[in-house]
Amino acid sequence: MATKKTTEERLAELKERQAKLKEQEKRIKAKATAEKRKADTRLKIEIGGIVQKYLGRPLEASDKEKLAAFIQGQENRGHFFTDAMNGKK
Repeated sequence: MATKKTTEERLAELKERQAKLKEQEKRIKAKATAEKRKADTRLKIEIGGIVQKYLGRPLEASDKEKLAAFIQGQENRGHFFTDAMNGKK
């Protein structure tokens, strides 16, 4: 004959199950964050590869400032970079 669980026992089981679910949720969110970070890093590497391809030489640290200045100049003259990237004009 099965014994009936007390309210305290049922509450303890629910709290334990809740803690396990919260831990599972935490792991799933951490995995999603890691996947997003990896995809973002890959995209940045690929963009760097495209820049390097058209530059015709390996990238150097000083190229960051030059590229940023070039893009800023395009933006100052009429948002040419963002328009091109957003499919305008």
